[in-house]
Amino acid sequence: MPRMSEIIVAPLMETAQVPIGARASFEQLHQLVARTFSGADQALISDACHFAMENCEDVQRLSQMLEMGIILAEMHIDATGIVVGIIHRLAIDPDQYTVIPTMLDRMSLRFGPESVYLIESIARFTAIEQRKGKRVSAQPRASDLGGGDRAAREREARDKRTQLEKVRKMFVAMGDDPRIVIFKLAEHLQRMRERGVDADTMEKRAQDARDIYAPLAGRLGMSRIEAELEDRAFAVLDPAEYRRVQNLVTQAHTEQKVYIDRVCAVLRAEADQLGITVEVSGRFKHLWSIYRKLVRNGWDISQIYDLIAFRIVVPTLTDCYTMLGQVHALWIPKEDRIKDFIAHRKPNGYQSLHTTVFCLDNRMAEIQIRTREMHQSAEYGVAIHWYYKDAGDQAQLDKKLARWLQQLRDWQSDLQQRTGQDESDISGDRPAAMAQQQIFVFTPHGDVKDLPAGSTPIDFAYRIHTNLGDRCVGAKVTSTGSHMTPRMVPLDYVLENGQIVEILTRKDAHPKRDWLTFVRTNAARTHINRYL
Repeated sequence: MPRMSEIIVAPLMETAQVPIGARASFEQLHQLVARTFSGADQALISDACHFAMENCEDVQRLSQMLEMGIILAEMHIDATGIVVGIIHRLAIDPDQYTVIPTMLDRMSLRFGPESVYLIESIARFTAIEQRKGKRVSAQPRASDLGGGDRAAREREARDKRTQLEKVRKMFVAMGDDPRIVIFKLAEHLQRMRERGVDADTMEKRAQDARDIYAPLAGRLGMSRIEAELEDRAFAVLDPAEYRRVQNLVTQAHTEQKVYIDRVCAVLRAEADQLGITVEVSGRFKHLWSIYRKLVRNGWDISQIYDLIAFRIVVPTLTDCYTMLGQVHALWIPKEDRIKDFIAHRKPNGYQSLHTTVFCLDNRMAEIQIRTREMHQSAEYGVAIHWYYKDAGDQAQLDKKLARWLQQLRDWQSDLQQRTGQDESDISGDRPAAMAQQQIFVFTPHGDVKDLPAGSTPIDFAYRIHTNLGDRCVGAKVTSTGSHMTPRMVPLDYVLENGQIVEILTRKDAHPKRDWLTFVRTNAARTHINRYL
């Protein structure tokens, strides 16, 4: 079946057609797309811009839609992902956070079913996210109660941890297609960049960035997104300390610019002698990272030896080790500060050679050496893997996406262990490998329940409450691809990851012996046997 980009070839849009208030965003998006995509994909993205302007009269909102496309293009996601990033807001009711069927049908005809699938997934995630936000905001904050109520503060902190845990589970539940998570990261980054937002809203966004989105980006190897989210959250949540660090770094940068240029020149000259084409740069680490180091070092910036990271990007894997040897021939390495993340990549897929050396003027400096592919993966993580798709290397793509999904699940598992929570209802006699095969299913109110793969509505009902399981007579399930329309399913129906499940009950209902033939969780089996 041909791709939609091969079917729809709209003429590339002229800047004159774009409203004045959105032209800067359009021109930036156009330049990014022109550098990265083929003619057919450029035309597909241009058609999405046409569609956005045909259906959005609010210039500010249009600019935000184009800026979403810019962020996704910078992440190197595929053309379909950029299209969805631009147009998805048009298909989602801003009050109810449900899809608009007529608009979705138009998009399906124009951009294909893959786009519709992604838009429906985004709508479902957003709807559940908003329900959660309203439920949490309805609770009084401890700071509003007066009198320093310790119990109330502890309850607020516990509720916040629970809320964060649920949002993190949502990411796992929606993580079968990595683009859903990438959309949410891009969306939150765009919100952090917005101007003119009231202080309370921005503070909440910043806290979410620090607690959820930046750690998620880091776990998925998206260092550029992680750094910007951390810095923007830092500026909002602690503006005085942010300005203090910013002033220190600005002063240090002014003082060390000449030194950075000298080191880069030496490294380029050494590479030229070896016949290796390199890109060499020296950069200060981002402000939130520097701040944490300053706190540990008593605010003495001179004690942070890796304040500046020099980076060497080379063509091949062999060149990485050749340049490492040349750097060590030039400058003495610091003991125990040579790290080979190529042979032993980090859990998030990061690869590079790191060494700390006594550089020019006997000053310590960190030097990182990597290939262009390693560099792009370090910057953009899973998003860059669509390059494998464009290159036709499906095996490499599948391998990397499988690793990505495992990282997402490991992230959730690590968080559960740190918070001391045991959310699993998996039978104790099942092998460990089977125990890891979990699905995440939503209640109609947006709570996330994790269950073993193969679970049924009965398992889900008992996972919520014993009485709900005992009185269960049926279930309604909402899945992506159904325009968010629930459908009745039998009690032995096998639930799928990310579905919304509503349990139907009757007062005179009770557990049946045949339920034991298809339930999967130990809790459900125990409750059924107890009743019988």
